[in-house]
Amino acid sequence: MEYKSPVSIYFIWHYNDHNRVKPIVDYCKKNLSYDTEKPFSRSINIPVFMYTSKCFDLLPECFSVSSEKAIAFVFISDYIIASDEWELYLKNIQNSNKNLKVIPISISDNAYSFHLFKDINYIRLNDLFKSEKSKSYEFIEIAHEIYRWLFEEQNKKLKIFISHSKNDKYGLKLAKKIKKVIDEDYTFGNFFDSNDIQKGEVFSDKIIKDIKHSTLIIIHSDLYSSRYWCQKELICAKEFNRPIVSVDIVEGFEDRTFPIMCNFPNIGYEQQNNVDLILELALVETIRFNYYKLLMNAYKKSNYIPMNAVTFNRVPDFMDIKDIKDKWIIYPEPVLYDNELNIYKNAKMATPLSYKKVDLHEKRVGISISGVSEDELFKYGQDKNHLIYFSQILAKKLLNSNATLVYGGDLRENGFTRCLFDEAQILQDRNRSSKIHLENYIAWPIYLHDNKKIIEWKAKYKNVAKMIHVACPDDVKKKGIDSSKFLPPDSSSNLLCWGLSLTKMRKELISKCNVRIYAGGKLSGYKGCMPGVLEEFIYAYESEKPIFLVGGFGGVTAEICNYITTGTEIPEKLLFDWQSNNNPNYKDVCNEYRANNIEIPNISDYKFSITCLRNGLDKNDNLRLFKTPFLDEIIYLITKGLRNLYL
Repeated sequence: MEYKSPVSIYFIWHYNDHNRVKPIVDYCKKNLSYDTEKPFSRSINIPVFMYTSKCFDLLPECFSVSSEKAIAFVFISDYIIASDEWELYLKNIQNSNKNLKVIPISISDNAYSFHLFKDINYIRLNDLFKSEKSKSYEFIEIAHEIYRWLFEEQNKKLKIFISHSKNDKYGLKLAKKIKKVIDEDYTFGNFFDSNDIQKGEVFSDKIIKDIKHSTLIIIHSDLYSSRYWCQKELICAKEFNRPIVSVDIVEGFEDRTFPIMCNFPNIGYEQQNNVDLILELALVETIRFNYYKLLMNAYKKSNYIPMNAVTFNRVPDFMDIKDIKDKWIIYPEPVLYDNELNIYKNAKMATPLSYKKVDLHEKRVGISISGVSEDELFKYGQDKNHLIYFSQILAKKLLNSNATLVYGGDLRENGFTRCLFDEAQILQDRNRSSKIHLENYIAWPIYLHDNKKIIEWKAKYKNVAKMIHVACPDDVKKKGIDSSKFLPPDSSSNLLCWGLSLTKMRKELISKCNVRIYAGGKLSGYKGCMPGVLEEFIYAYESEKPIFLVGGFGGVTAEICNYITTGTEIPEKLLFDWQSNNNPNYKDVCNEYRANNIEIPNISDYKFSITCLRNGLDKNDNLRLFKTPFLDEIIYLITKGLRNLYL
């Protein structure tokens, strides 16, 4: 069965409200999707998409819902209310899919007069803007609707169980504070202590009944681990597989921490008085739990993992797996490091993306993932972090399979590079080997422009990444160019030299690769005779290398995917006229090539097809890879192809 994401989330706003709305959306996305600054964290990774338009007179691209259920948050401002076109646009979205729930968010006092949503209850952020409420409060208002509508809890409140020791005055004080905030500011339900148990009820039965349907907030004070009922509450929450978060307020010391106080989120002592942040964490963990329950079932239906696998919504502990024999134990991404996995001895444990691991020892995988314009990203409901995160999880997946990764260009210090180099160092330690698994090809004259900081950076990572400097091409030397000096790309003749040098680098690195993976790619603003990803693809195609095309991020790769899918008309953005109109000096550079009798590859000379990709995937799998926006499906399909190629 074809994979279908269980849920997805959409944010829609008018671009004139961008500065007001984007920080709210970014905060939500960081909590619900992924944080590229924390690539090793266990984030939720719900697919989150954002739709706006940079032009005043243009609406965002209309989107199609390709998940089982979806929720769209629309920020209603005066700009939207005053526009008949926006009203029609939102009406079409509202009626487009029975699985889509549209929730309006007011950011204007006039929002409630908007006819389209007159019978729908708004999230009232315009009122919050006037108050002293925190970002956490804004997020909680949005996240609670996600919990209710995406996880079949429309008529239910989020239920909180506050687990604390009444014998510890600091723990009791914080528990009362949390209860007070919930009662006064939010619509959650909550269980507090024996005061909430009716006379005649059995204390233990009431606790079990409430915990079965609650998120547990542990007030981890000095005495917590030593209290009988606190232990019982935690054990009960673990047995019923409930979401758990902990607030660490240990002031003095505890002589023994309860051994199953592990594998759930924890807020440090300094944040104990930020009740909104505590509730934010509890809500995020609740959403994560519900999402992974649906996600694991979707993976089973799509044959990503065995139907009889035992799945968990967090990393399991010994209590969770003590009775599991001869079955796969599947837990959420990312993969545990060997140090921890070895503690579980003979248990068969994996994440969905590490199950059916393919051994890529001695295989060299070339990765070409480059950014596209902000305008184009918004058409796909994405931002630059979407592509960075894909790069992170793909690189980690391939390195965990013992592949050597080959890049062309400049891998300088950024979030992606730190993640990549950390994983490469971990691989060396795991294999007890100094073998380098990263190769970075850098063309002349780029490497001649290194400053002191870049040289220090290269020296720091010399044992992790091999920097390969591709020498100046002979055709450039024949022009009398001094190859020992940096050549600035400031004229058409110099750009010709840059183009020839980049072509040499691309041909050389492609010849060293067993496989090529492409995503994104600039359609304008490049240096050379054509977009870099397009040129690389043509050379890889000519060399009959296995090629994976990930089209869901737009850019050059999406245009190539469209060309292969239709098989007839070349996309306009890959043709000379469009390139000339959107790239300064493009015509002059092409004239320099012709004047020097240097042939430029012409895409119309090639008859690309799916079978010529030779990537181990069938037609349907490749068509999914061309279109899907879901990162887990992309990684699964690439892994499936590699497994078919090399098992």
